[in-house]
Amino acid sequence: MDSTISIASDNGSTTLASALIVLSGAISSLSGSFLTSIDTSQLATDLVHLGQNLTKATTAVNQEEAERLLSNATWVASNLELLTSAVGRIPEESRNGTSPDDLVAMVTVGATRFDIFSTWAPDSWAIGLLFLLALLQQLLMRLLLRKKCVERVRQTGLKNEQALMTPESAEAILEHPVRGAIGHGFNMILATIALVLQMNAWNLFIVPEMSMVPEDVKYLYGAIKIVLVGYGAELLFARSHIEIWAHHLLAFGLFFVGEMAQFETQSPKIFRMAQWMLLQATTDQLMYLAMLFFHLSVYVRLQDIPNSSEHGLLSASWLTMVSSAALGFPLKLVPAGFGFYWLGMMWKEMSATGWGRFWLGWCTTLSGVLIVLQMYFCDQAFPIAAHLKARLNGGPLPSHKGPLHRL
Repeated sequence: MDSTISIASDNGSTTLASALIVLSGAISSLSGSFLTSIDTSQLATDLVHLGQNLTKATTAVNQEEAERLLSNATWVASNLELLTSAVGRIPEESRNGTSPDDLVAMVTVGATRFDIFSTWAPDSWAIGLLFLLALLQQLLMRLLLRKKCVERVRQTGLKNEQALMTPESAEAILEHPVRGAIGHGFNMILATIALVLQMNAWNLFIVPEMSMVPEDVKYLYGAIKIVLVGYGAELLFARSHIEIWAHHLLAFGLFFVGEMAQFETQSPKIFRMAQWMLLQATTDQLMYLAMLFFHLSVYVRLQDIPNSSEHGLLSASWLTMVSSAALGFPLKLVPAGFGFYWLGMMWKEMSATGWGRFWLGWCTTLSGVLIVLQMYFCDQAFPIAAHLKARLNGGPLPSHKGPLHRL
């Protein structure tokens, strides 16, 4: 019986189909006394049929596997030229010394196309955020400009012998601090969200390494969209000075054109410069908070509410603005320094192409003007802090010139 149940082999490799056929023969040779309750002849026949079917299935599977391998080889051959072209679009300076993983990340970013549900890039989400800000602004305006609040302002004006104080004029007076408080509150929240996204893309802060992953670019794109939407909302809903208008429009021009330039040049250094330059816009929380406290103090003062928190809000505004003034120049100059470092690196690799030359000239000009405006804003933080202190303690109002302006 040992010779009967030996398993056949084909070219030295045992197959399940041949094993089942041999097993069926072995079962047929068993004595009935061993398997009294089993129809051994039927079992042997079924095993033979199963072995034959498995043989046919194995042949079909082998043919399908061969076709799959051939199809994969054809796909690789047809896309190899596209892959070579994608790598070739990356500037040579950025390719040299780059690890395979980082090179794959660069190609992935360059080949990424957006769909409508990509929250980090398409304009549809930016438009949705803008409408959300508009809705919240209107709701807060209605909440803070209730008839009761407007009537308090009117009564305060009448006490001060302002006989022409109508409900409409009282509402207009109260609307100014309300808009200021809402605008600075929104800016503080949006800047904080954008800063969190930037921290998630921390690889883009590393100097001079070029390591990156596609997720870093997604976080950066999201942060840029949030900041630009906030700037657009401020231009729409707030009464901004000409310097604020110039800053926001130039920032939009820098980042919007920068996104197109990166698509055309495929230089990963644009991401790194944008990461550092954007940091100047996402670290203004103290200034926004100080102005929020100030506008709230004016809102309370105009209503002449007994036992109000006007003094506490004004004190908080002054202390926060002093901190903002002390940190202003370092928080602007350090990111600008690293941003211009990457701009200098781009001059080495992008000046040979038309898009590269356009971007370098555009970026250098706008970045230079933006830095001048940022220095002006940092300088103005000092007289604003002194002005708040004079309001808090009384006395003559100080000069509106900051230390840099006086020099």
